[in-house]
Amino acid sequence: MPALPCCLKWILLAVIAGSAAWPARAAQPAAEPSREFEIKAAFLYHLSQFVEWPPRAGERAFTVCVLGADPYGDKLKQLESRRYRNQPMATAYPQNATLARDCQIVYLGADLRANVPAILKQLRGYPVLTVSSLPGFVDQGGGVGFVIENTRVRLELNNQAARGAQLKLSARLLEVARRVVDAPVEEKP
Repeated sequence: MPALPCCLKWILLAVIAGSAAWPARAAQPAAEPSREFEIKAAFLYHLSQFVEWPPRAGERAFTVCVLGADPYGDKLKQLESRRYRNQPMATAYPQNATLARDCQIVYLGADLRANVPAILKQLRGYPVLTVSSLPGFVDQGGGVGFVIENTRVRLELNNQAARGAQLKLSARLLEVARRVVDAPVEEKP
């Protein structure tokens, strides 16, 4: 992880590890999705701090995108006041996977469950970190899966998918993951 002071790296690690321990409580059924996606929005930012993307030309914004149904509502807007290294962060809602190739992080909504293999194939080879809450997402070739375990948001990572997207997951991120998939993803005919 280049250009971050050692102590800042540990602080960021503590924040992401602490985020993993934040409960996605269901005190009131209507409140659960709101709190859960507030936590997941924070995870999207913290993920950006523990993944290395290839250098990009120009001063473009670091873009977090939602493809499909948006479970975040206005919760992602908070990212627009943040920065990824020296770049401003932005949010976008592309209409298809081809347009999502310009994003650095793409969250796939639950409505895309049947299309996940095709979408991942369209994004393959582009420096895009794919993220979803869909069950088995990393086993299908997605980069990061959000899972709820004992009322807490946890991470599953696919290191092979990240490498295929020219991304490097930090060792610290790999350490806090619930599960890491590191085998090549087999395509179904």
